[in-house]
Amino acid sequence: MVPWYGKHFGFRRIKADNDVDGDKNPQAIAHMSKLYGNKLRKVKVVFLTTGNSVGFELFEFIDPPVKPADMETWTLEEQYQRGGVFHFCLTVPEPQAVCDAVCKDGAAQIGEMIHGYDGEGGLYLRDPWGNVIELLSCSYEQLLANRTGKP
Repeated sequence: MVPWYGKHFGFRRIKADNDVDGDKNPQAIAHMSKLYGNKLRKVKVVFLTTGNSVGFELFEFIDPPVKPADMETWTLEEQYQRGGVFHFCLTVPEPQAVCDAVCKDGAAQIGEMIHGYDGEGGLYLRDPWGNVIELLSCSYEQLLANRTGKP
């Protein structure tokens, strides 16, 4: 995931992979077990940034391993009905061009481009690991500031 997010969205690693192994570092795994439960034995964590104070943490749960979602039957409706974090949003100059590039590298577009107020546009995609990403052509602040109340 680290190379993929770096290549397509400019995230860079600010801290090397941190292997948290219960056999080698029982104190760290005990701390993480307070969040994830006592079955957790090994996890990898990497910290990324975009350079504008946005942090992005990636976790790879190794023991016990993650049970991958069945991507063959995955639907957007199932994603938002499960609750929790639905997606995150990134601002890019040309959402469709970025989407086309990442789709050549394992992502999949969800639906079609949505054009909103004052000409901004956005679309949704699913990364190769099933995470939903919104690509927006303007900043989030600009998106909300430009609401005119007209559909």
